[in-house]
Amino acid sequence: MHRFRLVIFMVVLSLLFPGPLQLFAVGQPLQPTPTRAATATSRGVDRYDVGAAALNVIWIPVKAATCGISAGAGALAFIVTLGAVRGWTVSAFEEGCVHDWLLTGADLRPGREGRVGPYED
Repeated sequence: MHRFRLVIFMVVLSLLFPGPLQLFAVGQPLQPTPTRAATATSRGVDRYDVGAAALNVIWIPVKAATCGISAGAGALAFIVTLGAVRGWTVSAFEEGCVHDWLLTGADLRPGREGRVGPYED
């Protein structure tokens, strides 16, 4: 019980007196990050953007089905093996649900320098 009170006291103390951590957080200036929308508006809409919009009509439902099936299979495998295949469960969920849900013109445009996927070199 004494150790539990000590932990609570240290957490409250660290929240009340952040000290040097607050100086680091305040001292860093915010830098604007380039967005994908800014590059798309400067380039204009081309056939790759129109094609990506058309493909999204099919891609989104297929992606939702893939996500549901992989998440369900991962959860079932996790429960049946009592957590022994935790790594496989995470990879099944990531493969079906984490990757890009919306296709953009940049996904279809040839010469994808700077856009490296998980299985590309």
